[in-house]
Amino acid sequence: MSSEFDPRITAYFGDAVLRAGFMAVPHLFMRHYRQLGLSATHAMFLLQIMESTWDLADAPKSTGDLARRMGVDKRTIRKYTEEVVELGLVILYDQFDVTGAQIENGYDLSPLFDRLARFAPEPSPGGSVRRRVARGTEPSQHPQAAPP
Repeated sequence: MSSEFDPRITAYFGDAVLRAGFMAVPHLFMRHYRQLGLSATHAMFLLQIMESTWDLADAPKSTGDLARRMGVDKRTIRKYTEEVVELGLVILYDQFDVTGAQIENGYDLSPLFDRLARFAPEPSPGGSVRRRVARGTEPSQHPQAAPP
């Protein structure tokens, strides 16, 4: 079966994972979240916010949705929200539907991205193609792993 995606990405993740969707996560976030005063839990919370705002066609995630995804209660989500706001990384705003009714809070992540920009420039991850062979197997069993 031929993939509609870049073969390098398909080889790494597989078609099914790719079809389920992806979002962009800045390398600077992954590398420097601790320097922003975030714990791993706060970082996961912000990743959940990023994912929920990535596709504007989707309805915003509620506090309950975020709590279920993270395996915590709504009060904990409100606490995480307060903490990232206090760190100056997120601005909350009110969102309204087409009828004018207020729906879930919106999260403006531009302060986070502004702070991350302070860590740039960073050497570009040039990378190179690497040959991989599963442990306990012979390279000849993996024609895709054969050297070019």
